[in-house]
Amino acid sequence: MFEASLVRQVETSDAPGAARAGKDARTVVRRTVDACLAYGIDRECDIADYLDFVLRFGLDFERRPEFGACRAVLENHAMVGPAKLSALASRLPED
Repeated sequence: MFEASLVRQVETSDAPGAARAGKDARTVVRRTVDACLAYGIDRECDIADYLDFVLRFGLDFERRPEFGACRAVLENHAMVGPAKLSALASRLPED
């Protein structure tokens, strides 16, 4: 049920990164959920928020050089998921 709502979020998004995220919404969602779990982001609301970043900036945005600070936050095992998302929000450009 939760993943189905994320698929709808991808399919209906007009965010600039949605096109970069890929055409197959289920693949985008699966890769996003997998990345979140690997980064210690496991609450559904936090995964949905992370998907918003993916839709704005594209899949694997944290691996792009201009978002290197984001990757450092995500790989910080001392931080919990909500703190990571807050830190990402302060480091990513506004729409």
